[in-house]
Amino acid sequence: MEIEMFKIGATSLKHRTSIALLVDKPEFVKTIKRLREKWNLTKLFQPDQDSELMEHICGPEKNYDRWDNFCADIETVRRCFNRTPNFDKVIKYALAFTEIPEGAFRSTYFKAIDNSEYPDDIEYAIIVTPHSTPAEVTSELKEFKQIMQDQIEYRSDKGKLERAIEKYRYEPGPAYKDFDSLGTLDRTRLWYWEMYGEQIAGNANAKLKSYEEIDKELRLECPKGQDHETKAEQKKCPYCGLDDINSMQHLLPKYKKALESQ
Repeated sequence: MEIEMFKIGATSLKHRTSIALLVDKPEFVKTIKRLREKWNLTKLFQPDQDSELMEHICGPEKNYDRWDNFCADIETVRRCFNRTPNFDKVIKYALAFTEIPEGAFRSTYFKAIDNSEYPDDIEYAIIVTPHSTPAEVTSELKEFKQIMQDQIEYRSDKGKLERAIEKYRYEPGPAYKDFDSLGTLDRTRLWYWEMYGEQIAGNANAKLKSYEEIDKELRLECPKGQDHETKAEQKKCPYCGLDDINSMQHLLPKYKKALESQ
């Protein structure tokens, strides 16, 4: 299956940036291609088709060991690219689904920490990062209180309790600072894939297009035929909203460098 640019549904600029800085890495793309072949993912699933994915992985014989191995592959990829557990879902969606949807991970996450030999001696933490906001911390605290209420029914089953309260949500590393909007990020990613797509696909000798060629081709691909109702709408368009090629000549090399370093 030919790999195309991954669609990212996150509406938060910092979340979409952090996801992009993983999934646009050439080595990540190669890894996804290899795993799609390994797991025979010739057709991608819609984001709400988790059960269909599990059926595909486990097969008619319902071999759930295969699902465990599938999840282990995702964890291996995450560790290989030095990401933390909240990226497991991001990798899963990139691997098997048509889109990495909103909510794939959060900047702030709640975690249960069991450092004791005594079953009831569990500490709870809200993990924050440099990207966490007061609203996110408040949201996690509210969810924590709800979880504490919900766990009462699980007290007789420690394994079920742990599965209920452990959630992996985290945003590691520095985000790419040059994006001032979602439109700027989306446009830069579009140009990146237009410029380096063939090389990412494995054609190391592919000739790179010029900035002028890409600008002309993308404008012709504009879904609205460059006929936008307002100036603001046109400016947001990733295909034809670029005012000055010089700005992309500045952004694209920096984005490529960020992919190589993070």
